[in-house]
Parts: sequence; C-alpha cells; structure tokens
Amino acid sequence: MYSRTAVITLLVIAAATGAHASILDLSEDCEAAVVQYDNGTYWQNNQAFGAGPIVMNSPFFSTSVNGNYMDTVGSFSGGISTNTAAHALSSGSFSGVVNSLGEADYAEAEVVGFDKFSFDTDSSMRITIKTSGTSVATSGTGRNNTIIYIDGVNYQTAGVDGYHSVVVGAGSHQCFIEIDTDAFSTDGSPSGSASMSQNYVMDVTLAPEPASLTLLAVGALGLLRKRRKF
Repeated sequence: MYSRTAVITLLVIAAATGAHASILDLSEDCEAAVVQYDNGTYWQNNQAFGAGPIVMNSPFFSTSVNGNYMDTVGSFSGGISTNTAAHALSSGSFSGVVNSLGEADYAEAEVVGFDKFSFDTDSSMRITIKTSGTSVATSGTGRNNTIIYIDGVNYQTAGVDGYHSVVVGAGSHQCFIEIDTDAFSTDGSPSGSASMSQNYVMDVTLAPEPASLTLLAVGALGLLRKRRKF
C-alpha cells in the first residue's frame, strides 16, 4: 500500500534521476566598450573582452574636436559564475553616462556591454534572461537599449526591466544580452545625452521534457489506484 507522501516522494526521485539533459560545449563571449567617435576617428575606445567574468571601468573622459564635444563614463561587469552539465549561470551589471554636442560633421558617445552563451544540449533546457534595477534618462538624440536574443528571436529591445524564459530542445543554441547607452549629434541634431544602469541574469537549466512529465503523471495515477484496492 502506498501513501500520498510515498507517491510524491517516488515522483520526486523519478524526476531527479530521469533528468538526463546535459549542456555540451558551452562557450561564453563577454565584451564591453566605451567609445567616442567623430568624423571617422575613434578618439576614445576602451574595451574589455573574452570569456567571463570580465570587468571594465572607464573614468570620466571628455573630448573636444572638430567643433564637437563628447564625454563618457561607464562600467560593465559580467560573466559565468556557474558552469556544469546541468546549469550555466551568468550575471552582471552595467552603468553608462554619455553626452554629445555637435556643431559639424558627426559625433557619437557610447557605452555598451555584451554577454553571449553558445552551447549544444542533448535534451530540453530552459533559457531565462532577466533584467532588473533599470534606471534610464535621455534627451535630444540620446537612447538606451537592452537587446535580448534567444535562437534568432529578439525578446526585448528597450532599456527596461524584463523577464524572458524559453524552453529549447536538443541541438545547438545561442542566447545573449546587449546593454547600450548612446548619444549622437549632427548639424541637424546638435545634441544628445543618455544615462542607464541595469543588472542582468542569464540562466540555462534543466527542463523536463513533456513526455517525461506525462510518464510521471501516469505512474502517479497507477500508484494511487493500486492504493485504493487495499
């Protein structure tokens, strides 16, 4: 005879032992940059890149050239904190302040952070990307963007708090987050400014396949029916 507690315990054990999915060949690409650009020339181009975690801190920097004025300050930290066959986790934070005042040609000031997972899996996985603590401000031609991409689909383009969770099957997958604050100026749009701060989490975990869930449910019903006969 089986009690309800025993049935639940058996289901939990079955779920744990039946979860055979693996993350295979996972690689990470983290990048960050603080850029000032004017009339075809990069006047400031601070960068950090590679497999995470990476940290980039750029102090306030101001440029006056070609009748244009640009200033930037920014930071980005991010990268993998967990990387096993069953779980990959990356998290980080972004902060940027940019200004551009143009009187001729074209000027741009930008701070950007980027984190990407590329991996294969032999079964179903859940990809979750979350942004939080977002604070933004813009004027003129300033803009703030958070791009969240999973297997060819853009799930977010605005610099806002967001939560996106997708189950993927066996095969090759790619997901990334790009956070960007940018301001530009031309003769027709003489000034822009923007600021943004944001935290993010990118998480890949096991996801039981529908067939496995169905088998577990059928097994539970069978145990309960057997219990009622006694």
